[in-house]
Amino acid sequence: MTKDELLAELQKKIDGLYFPSESDFPFEIIVWENFANDMFNAEKWLEREGLATNAPLENATIEYLFRNLAVEQEWHDDVQREQVARFKALQDFLQANLSDLTVYRVGKINVTIFIIGKFGNDVVGLKTEAVET
Repeated sequence: MTKDELLAELQKKIDGLYFPSESDFPFEIIVWENFANDMFNAEKWLEREGLATNAPLENATIEYLFRNLAVEQEWHDDVQREQVARFKALQDFLQANLSDLTVYRVGKINVTIFIIGKFGNDVVGLKTEAVET
């Protein structure tokens, strides 16, 4: 899969999908070209994204982030089951196509969430927000 194909498929997976929190936020695709060697240097990518390098930072897995979003429950209605299927498909796609997939949560109440992984020499992933009071 080429990077263009990956990005096109990723866009299809996030169209109309929102990360639920106290306010729901859309996902945005991010591409940091030639940044794979610095992916785990939080100070560099926080600065690149215009975020404070001393902001509270939490590392997680995509399984943890999507633990309530990609797992169907018996009490879910049809709409909720469809959302679960979309989050599960997104998770599976990211895990299948990006190496070193990781999640970073930046901030405490207004949280910026990065789901990023390596694709060749680039870092590719998603960025969204959450409000947690």
